[in-house]
Amino acid sequence: MTTPSPTRALASDIDPVRFEVIRNALLAITEEMGATLRRAAYSTNIKTRGDFSCAFFDRDLRTIAQAFAQPSHLGSLAHIVPKAIATYGAERLAPGDGILINDPYLGGVHLNDITLITPVFHEGTLFGYVANIAHHVDVGGGAPGSIGVSSEIYQEGLVIPPVRFVKDGQIDRDLFAMIRSNFRGTREISGDFRAQTAANRLGAQRIEALASQHGAPTLTHYLDELLRYLEANRDYLADYVRRHLPGVAMARPEGTYLAWLDCRRAGAAAADPYTFFLERAKVALNDGALFGRGGQGFVRLNFGSPRSLLTEGLERMRRALAG
Repeated sequence: MTTPSPTRALASDIDPVRFEVIRNALLAITEEMGATLRRAAYSTNIKTRGDFSCAFFDRDLRTIAQAFAQPSHLGSLAHIVPKAIATYGAERLAPGDGILINDPYLGGVHLNDITLITPVFHEGTLFGYVANIAHHVDVGGGAPGSIGVSSEIYQEGLVIPPVRFVKDGQIDRDLFAMIRSNFRGTREISGDFRAQTAANRLGAQRIEALASQHGAPTLTHYLDELLRYLEANRDYLADYVRRHLPGVAMARPEGTYLAWLDCRRAGAAAADPYTFFLERAKVALNDGALFGRGGQGFVRLNFGSPRSLLTEGLERMRRALAG
């Protein structure tokens, strides 16, 4: 029996014109957040290199829209925002709050990438969240720039759990002073934190205005349909490739491919505690793609990848294999 193809049609109660208006408005809001962050930032990391990303999440912490900036953040924001809110507690949030976090064990990338999350309220009810993540020039630690050889995370810099950095729209002066006293480059750091706060304030205002324009229940319904529509398009594409492009891996014959890299320090003895290996990666190509990991030893240097970055890497690999 043939499996029916996934449908890409919108639900019958969805106005396609309004659907596109809302979809593009959400993307425009995250893009405007990014433009605000870039313009207001002090450091070259954000203003010139564009090492930041902005996104909007619904009240169920599902990623709705994300402006394209730094590809490695695509996996990070989707991990760190839900975990940060779950850890801090959504019930503790109030209008004008902002939660700061950079903990890699809660979905972050590395300590320099600091995330600010702002709840969006409409008529006194939590509607969603806007968030941005930006690479700061320094977060303390043993090396300038906080990027050096270290054997534990505490040597890399200051680990920030989910804390309320902004209250009633204003940065907490005591917490800000504590952070600045532990970071190098105080001028750039201060300007970049204020830029992140301004970007989220703008995003929250735009989302609230959109909810007022369309009505919160209607907008929520369209957000649900947007996610369903995107999932259907993803499934449709996968089904199309299976049915119409059975030789999609012609240049990549079926089989198992293994790659590895010996990252042992030159001249290091086998018993050297700082000897480390990068785990092998295995890809099996057949009807689908199976990603496997293998290796030896434990990485005692700061070359490990947190789960969020690993997820992004696997997603890039999947897209590359799909052509």
